[in-house]
Amino acid sequence: MGESLLHSNRRELPVVIVRPSIIESSYKEPFPGWLQGIRMSAPLILGNGKDQIPDLFGDYQSSCDVIPVDMVANAIIAAMAKHGCGNVLSDVKVYNVTSTYHANPLRLGELMDFSHQHLCVSSLTETTAKDLKLMKFHSSLEEFTSSVSKAIAKQEREMKNEEGEAESHTTLSMKGKRKLKYFVSLAKTYQPYMFFHARFDDTNTRSLLNELSVEERKIFEFDGSCIDWEHYFINIHLPRLKMELFHTPETEVAAETAASMASKYLVFKDSDPHDSAVWERATMAALSPQKLKISVVFSAGQALGTLSYMDHS
Repeated sequence: MGESLLHSNRRELPVVIVRPSIIESSYKEPFPGWLQGIRMSAPLILGNGKDQIPDLFGDYQSSCDVIPVDMVANAIIAAMAKHGCGNVLSDVKVYNVTSTYHANPLRLGELMDFSHQHLCVSSLTETTAKDLKLMKFHSSLEEFTSSVSKAIAKQEREMKNEEGEAESHTTLSMKGKRKLKYFVSLAKTYQPYMFFHARFDDTNTRSLLNELSVEERKIFEFDGSCIDWEHYFINIHLPRLKMELFHTPETEVAAETAASMASKYLVFKDSDPHDSAVWERATMAALSPQKLKISVVFSAGQALGTLSYMDHS
């Protein structure tokens, strides 16, 4: 509905629509792993890492369309440069910035396997590393409910035994029942995503990418098919996620790194390289890892042409 309103009310204003899939931490810029808060796949990963979510109602092979935030930003900048000035198209161009359409899909099961691999070596707690189990996937809600119920009952038995009550404990306490109800409710809520097998058509985005020169593609990278998912999650996303969670000393280092990026900015250059009046810039003002802002300054009536990158640090 919002897109329809944009299309009908835009008048002479050039408009493009960028639809990203699940946005996660950055791949490269302003530094690998930049993110804002605990969101998207993080609760699932952290819950499993603390051994709080050993079971999942979902399909191991379901699509998990993730795209790093810096690739989304790069695609937006490239789309703005292409459509920012000039003739207004009759149809609003839509760019799906995704990663699963071509030969590099990420599976939900792979995401959990990568998380398990990392967290077994670098655990969230002192007690979970050696005991952390691979996520169990269940294709039916009944199977999931039964498995979770047994797991909660086992936890309650162990707690009873630690308190000196060696009696058999097979029924759930009121607290256990509430916990089970919560997990079942959560499973029902996320069911459409846990059994998701569709892929998003990124034909327009691929065309936009192909219009860039080799050098521009290196600078404004948004090719999701080139992502090494194992490297991304194990060496980039998960370490940074734990820094965000625990506010380790490395967090301050990351903040300084982001601040240093304020000296780097993007430049939109007109087709005439000798006309300095048409140079404009988009400044990346990184006040902190939580406040990364991109502002774009346009010169009215000037056509946007080649994209280039300058470092004034």
